[in-house]
Amino acid sequence: MALDGDDTSSTVYLDDLVATNPDGADSKAEGDNHIRFVKKVLKNTFPNITGIVLPTQTELNYVDGVGSQLAGITDTATLTNKTLTSPAINGGSLNNTITVNGDLSANSKTITAAELGTLDGSNTATTLQTQITACLPKAGGELSGDIDANNNDIIGIKTACFEAVQTADSSVDWNDGLRQAMALAASTTFTFTAPSGPANLLLVLTPNGYSYSGWPATVDWGNAGAPTASANTYKDIIMFFYDGSKYYGSYLQGYAE
Repeated sequence: MALDGDDTSSTVYLDDLVATNPDGADSKAEGDNHIRFVKKVLKNTFPNITGIVLPTQTELNYVDGVGSQLAGITDTATLTNKTLTSPAINGGSLNNTITVNGDLSANSKTITAAELGTLDGSNTATTLQTQITACLPKAGGELSGDIDANNNDIIGIKTACFEAVQTADSSVDWNDGLRQAMALAASTTFTFTAPSGPANLLLVLTPNGYSYSGWPATVDWGNAGAPTASANTYKDIIMFFYDGSKYYGSYLQGYAE
């Protein structure tokens, strides 16, 4: 009987098979022993295979020589609506490109394709800092939009300088600037467009001999009452605190040109 090994052993595997067995001298009665031995070898070699295995030989050959969970992954990979959950990737390295058709999510955080696009070409910390600096340098530079602190404090500001907006219109829009100046060219009744939230506002007026007696009904002047214009060679400083619905006004007058 030319069996390839001990058919009672539980540690026989594919490499225990002998290609020339059974030989021609074996009795046909030994056929069942050979079949049982081959079945045992297959079950010992593939103990965790409990269903159909679909990869082709080409696909299986990709794992040839892989000694860790990421070793040997060198070809470009594309993930489309796929979630990698098991096995966990705890080591190894990627040696080529992964293309992600969508967002990346990890630990409840998401990086969108647009956000990844801002890092395009940033292969070093220095390059990334250069890109950030180009967007808004540490000193100087200009913003092209609003800053929304989302109801948080902005601290550590030593000074805050405001642009003095020159306006010739009696319809004062406080969204154009919290500090505005106007030289009157006629007697004026003012209307206000409110800022986006509570704010301290300043209006510097040069009367030029004209009066300003009309103010919005939402302005409260307190006991002092509304101001009247100074002589035409002076400036008047009109101050307001806007609480979100009402203006509280005060004023200083008679500043020489």
